[in-house]
Amino acid sequence: MAIKLKKSIPWEHAKQEFENRYQQRSTTNKTSEHIIKQLSCLEECQQIMALETYGTLSFKTKLSNFKKSKDNIQYHLCLYLIFIFICVGSNTFVLPQIKEIYLASGVEPPITLFFQHWAIFVSALTIVALWSALSFWRCNNLHRGFTSSKQNWLDVMLMSKASLKKLDQIKELLLMPLDLKGHTLTKNLFEDDLNPSYELQIEIDNKLESLNADLFDRHNLVHRVFFTVLILCIAALIHGLYAPIFTMGTIVG
Repeated sequence: MAIKLKKSIPWEHAKQEFENRYQQRSTTNKTSEHIIKQLSCLEECQQIMALETYGTLSFKTKLSNFKKSKDNIQYHLCLYLIFIFICVGSNTFVLPQIKEIYLASGVEPPITLFFQHWAIFVSALTIVALWSALSFWRCNNLHRGFTSSKQNWLDVMLMSKASLKKLDQIKELLLMPLDLKGHTLTKNLFEDDLNPSYELQIEIDNKLESLNADLFDRHNLVHRVFFTVLILCIAALIHGLYAPIFTMGTIVG
C-alpha cells in the first residue's frame, strides 16, 4: 500500500488493490480495522510513513520450552480422560454391585465421600484442566492479544495485573505508527534522528519477551495446580473403590 501511495494512487484504490491481491493472507480484526480507519484520516506522507513502519514490525514470539509443555499437557490430558472413564465406569457398574452384596448381607452399604460427591470432584478437575489448556493456548498464541483494544475475559482470567499492563503497553506500541510525530517516544526519536521503526521493534521485542516469560510462569503454576488436583482425585477414587471392599471383608470375617 505504501508503494502504491508513492505512485500517487488514491488511498481507497490502493487499499482495494491490496485487499484483492492479498485477500487470502489478510486478517480482519478490530485492531486492523481501527488502524485502517485511522490511516485513512492521515495525510498522504503520514500514511506512507506509517505503512512503511508497519511493514517492518513483527509481533511474533515463541513459547519457551514449547515441546516440553505440550508433552506435559498431552500426558495429563490422557490421565484426565482415564480418570473420567474409570470414575464413570466405577459409579455405573462397580458401586451398584457392592451395594447389592451389602444389602444381601443385611448391612447398610458404606458410601465413601468420593462417591457421595463424585460429580463435584469431576467438575473441579474439569475446570482446572480447562484452565490449564487455555493457559497453554494463550501462551502459544500471544499475538492474538493484539487484536482487541479492550481486555477480554480470557486475558483477565489467565493473566496477572502486571501481564495485563504489559499487554496494554504492547497495544499502545502497535498504534504508535499512526502518530509517529505526536507520541512522546517517537517525537524524541525523530528529534534525535533515530529510526522509529527500528527502535519501536526493540521496544516491542522487549515487552513481548517479558510478557511471554510472565505467561509461561503463570502457565507452569496452573499446570502444577492441575497435577495436584488430579492426584488428589485419583487418590479419592482409589479410596472410594477399595474402602467398601476392605470393610466387606471385615464383615464377612
